[in-house]
Amino acid sequence: MKFQIISLKVTSGRSLFLFSFLLLSVSSIYNVFAQSGQQNSVEDNIDWPSFLNRHDLVWKLPPTAADDAGMLGNGFLGMNVFKELATTEHPSKDKKISSSDKVIRFAVDRRDVYDRRDLSWGWTSYSRPRIHVGDFQLHTEGQITGFNMRLDLYNAELRGNIQTNKGEIRFRAFVHATMQVMVIELEPTGGENQLKWTFRPYEAITTRKDFPPRADYFPGNEEGVKRYYSNYGTEVNTYVPNPQPVVKTEGEFNLCIQELLTGGGYTTAWQKVDHQSGKQTVYISIAMSHPELTSPSQAKNSIRKARETGIDKLVSTHREWWHNFYPCSFVSLPDTKIESYYWIQMYKMGCVTRPDAGMIDAHFCYQPTFWNYLTHNDGTHLRHYPLLPTNHLDLGESLLNSLDNHKAQLRLNVRPVEYQEDSYFLGHCSQMDLISPLDMDMRYEREWGNLLWYLHNYWLHYRYIMDDELLRQRLFPLLRGAVNFYLHHIEEGTDGKLHLPWTYSPEYVNAWNSFPRPEEKKYSPEYGLSRDTNYDLALLKWACISLIQACERLNMEDPLLVKWTDIRERLVDFPADENGYMVGRDIPYIWNRHYSHLFMIYPLYLINWDQDENREIIDRSLRRQYGKLGTGIGPASLATSIGRGNRALEYLMDRISGNQNVRSNNIIDIQPITEMLIQSWGQKIRVFPAMPDAWQNAVFHNLRAEGAFLVSAVRRDGKTDFIRIKSLAGEPCILKTDLTGPLEIASQRKMDYKTINEGEFQIYLNKGEEVTIYTSGKRPGMIIEPLPAQPGRSNYFGLNY
Repeated sequence: MKFQIISLKVTSGRSLFLFSFLLLSVSSIYNVFAQSGQQNSVEDNIDWPSFLNRHDLVWKLPPTAADDAGMLGNGFLGMNVFKELATTEHPSKDKKISSSDKVIRFAVDRRDVYDRRDLSWGWTSYSRPRIHVGDFQLHTEGQITGFNMRLDLYNAELRGNIQTNKGEIRFRAFVHATMQVMVIELEPTGGENQLKWTFRPYEAITTRKDFPPRADYFPGNEEGVKRYYSNYGTEVNTYVPNPQPVVKTEGEFNLCIQELLTGGGYTTAWQKVDHQSGKQTVYISIAMSHPELTSPSQAKNSIRKARETGIDKLVSTHREWWHNFYPCSFVSLPDTKIESYYWIQMYKMGCVTRPDAGMIDAHFCYQPTFWNYLTHNDGTHLRHYPLLPTNHLDLGESLLNSLDNHKAQLRLNVRPVEYQEDSYFLGHCSQMDLISPLDMDMRYEREWGNLLWYLHNYWLHYRYIMDDELLRQRLFPLLRGAVNFYLHHIEEGTDGKLHLPWTYSPEYVNAWNSFPRPEEKKYSPEYGLSRDTNYDLALLKWACISLIQACERLNMEDPLLVKWTDIRERLVDFPADENGYMVGRDIPYIWNRHYSHLFMIYPLYLINWDQDENREIIDRSLRRQYGKLGTGIGPASLATSIGRGNRALEYLMDRISGNQNVRSNNIIDIQPITEMLIQSWGQKIRVFPAMPDAWQNAVFHNLRAEGAFLVSAVRRDGKTDFIRIKSLAGEPCILKTDLTGPLEIASQRKMDYKTINEGEFQIYLNKGEEVTIYTSGKRPGMIIEPLPAQPGRSNYFGLNY
């Protein structure tokens, strides 16, 4: 085998590289690298247990709410551990629940536990809400005097002890990574040796507050029905509650069976095992079935399987999944607090989804919640983005499978029904079955772009793996049908351009207080509606461009190709004014946490920083938004898209600064971090494209880029040290880097390449090949290892002050 080191020499003041090639024999390469101890491939020197240990959440005080709780999950089952207060507000009633403060709650939920009523009972949050299952309550004999707990990220286990004035209880809890069972192990000492458990089921009703008893608002009675129609524009039934739960014992099992009004129901099963040593192990499972009530046997069978497996094997297989999960990619940052934040969110990814678990919602393990459904105009899309660059595409399949498995429902969501023959649609919100017709909630009947946004997620998934059969068989038909919905509505104007009718840009008006009543059918800006809404224009244009690219890629002829090309060429320009891009033709920018009017900039990159002619309007649009978009994913990602790392870090720090905990609404907000380290839009791999000045050092390994590349890089003292790129599909590789020449490329064969611009060049990699790039004469030790932790910044999150 021959090995090449290619020198790329840069002449000052010129934009082209001059290349010289040096061919070395196998023996000479051996002498150069073996004697120095250097190798072509990077060396992974990560001690994962030690590294993640510095990011464990630590509680020195008992958490008293789900926001602060220790979180466990496996994509289906979820558990939160926190202390009961003397009184607790009921999530769905204006009242308090009396309880003792000598209680530790193990709150349990399951993702697919939701009501199954049809939409005559109200929109999703009222007819089909996800339901909080209940709490296992551990009652102490004495008054709780001390508490500590640690979330072991590497093993995905909660461990802690509860001190009382009578003794101590040590505990360990985990939700098994692949089996539908939760395990709590308890070891009491002193006067706490009589362990007392109770299970408190929650009422099978929406956890959206004030439902249904307030007659002046929600449909609890005749007056509520009238008010519901006034506010939501659809008829609604007078609310009838689900049956009361039945708690009983069947042999060795304790069961809480909750039947639903529409059939089926969910069952919580648990079994306590007392050991001679005084320890106790509690096995818990939750099952959901509909329309038949088979959940009792399903829950019992899950516990039987766990018991038969044995606790040692149960722990071993659980840990094995998590130990394989983390090394899919690696990131180390100079700010240990943000590094901890990153890895806690990575842990949450492993908690909230599996390929067959359905889309990620906003509050999977955090019940009760106001948002007890999937939101299709914001949160769910964003929470899937990080799965791609972090190389967890298996978990990303959850979104793809959801859309594939419910294509028939996406068709039934279309209105008017005559368009169902060729179109797909997804409304504002739904449960996992994606039942979300256009006329479900008249506040949002003109919110059209949600499915296309999901299909952009789908397209990115394809781009990160480059599986043409996925494109042909799965993505293309969905994208075609979603665009067809718009083809029924697009209009040619007197200017010769193609225009869109009145549509709704997400939440750009207080739509729940004012919207076009069904009898009025009045469309105007006062209802948040605009013609040529940028949210829809950007998604439609992107979709048509993608369909054209798919046809070229797959060598397909489609009868609609002419229409897609016409839309690409004649779709009206994105409405803009002196402040930048508007919400739509009829609405200038209005403050809102959504940034959908800027989708052409991010995440679609139709208008981007590489286009010199568009930099002014991008800058104008973003300057208008700085300080007004709030904090978190949106503004930080907008900043990274134009290389503004300092601004992105500012938004990110605003998001988490001062919070000792990592609150539920922060779940998986790490996309801006990956975008500071690597971006791959526009068919270019950009390494360290938006680094803040404060981040002079950084390390990442096996982050994934579009075109199916695995990329590793190290930055030291503000400069890129080396970049390793491995091609998984043999796609064209264009690299944009701040590495300065002369550069060298180490590879296992003579590597063909060409210069595009200064700092930008194309390398011709075959499938399975890799290269390592570094500054000539400064061949680094190509080792991937964590940066040193900052003093006092480890284990920052939890309640450890």
